[in-house]
Amino acid sequence: MEENRASETRIQLASARKLSPHLSAGLLVETNIYAQRYNQDYVARAFVNPGTTAFNLASTDASYLVNYRHFGLHLRPGLAYDRDRHHLGLAVTLPLIHLGGTGTLVSDNLVGNLVLSTVQDRLSFLANTRQEKLPVKWKAPLSIGLGYLYQMPRAQLYVAVEHFAKVKEYNIITPRNDYFIRPDTGSNNEYTSSLLFLKDARKSVTNVAVGASFTVVKGYTGYLSGRTDFSYFDKSLFKDETGGTPYTATWNNFHFQVGANRGGKKSSIRAGLVFTYGMQNNYLQSVNFLNPKESNILQGDREEIVRARHITTGLMMCYTYHL
Repeated sequence: MEENRASETRIQLASARKLSPHLSAGLLVETNIYAQRYNQDYVARAFVNPGTTAFNLASTDASYLVNYRHFGLHLRPGLAYDRDRHHLGLAVTLPLIHLGGTGTLVSDNLVGNLVLSTVQDRLSFLANTRQEKLPVKWKAPLSIGLGYLYQMPRAQLYVAVEHFAKVKEYNIITPRNDYFIRPDTGSNNEYTSSLLFLKDARKSVTNVAVGASFTVVKGYTGYLSGRTDFSYFDKSLFKDETGGTPYTATWNNFHFQVGANRGGKKSSIRAGLVFTYGMQNNYLQSVNFLNPKESNILQGDREEIVRARHITTGLMMCYTYHL
């Protein structure tokens, strides 16, 4: 079972000034509050039928939970050029400035009666910890966005491109060097924070959006759009497989919208349909029950590559009041 909930709250303040009849410059300052709860639970048990000579129960339970909140600051300078029917915009979003953050980490692992080596001795151990008020650092990369609008008598055409830079591997949460494996004696009396940290890394991606809006009748405007949402996950960016990564979906998404807007003097209302199609032709399964064995902790052959597909639809409603 995997649970992954993330939310962002933004407070923005912007200012702009004309540099010439056709050129303007502006700056947006944004406070960013990013919160995430990631929970991964895995339980695998094998029962031997009664009456067998060796009656052993092989089992493994693994749980990993992180819950954190990060505070950051975004600066976004931009330029806008307007001339007749042509409107061009450039915006640069600087890397997120770290202001602070705190998080909680909980991990519990139980292995019972498993054979993990050529020696046929049954192994059992317990490893658990809970650490609170851990420092958090969450990064957002440099991005450069370019947009173009062409104005026609009864319609507008839009094209936008945004490039996101690469982010090198770093730790979102680094746990304290407390004891993890129990009992804390003998060879188990070791620091094991390398097994618990939450890490992140991102490859560079470029997304494209196109759209159009057009007058249907007086006071009503129709619109349609499509955009890409490519995944920035790349397993090769991580130096090894220790620690955890807060991802449940690593496929590429394509978003489409169609709807209408009714405008008034003081307010407007927009309604539409949203459609998303996601795909990944090289999706690595986290669990595969085709060949569960004690040597792979009953998780099966985890290196199995499959094709993943994701389709969602939704209804969008938006109300805007103009002061």
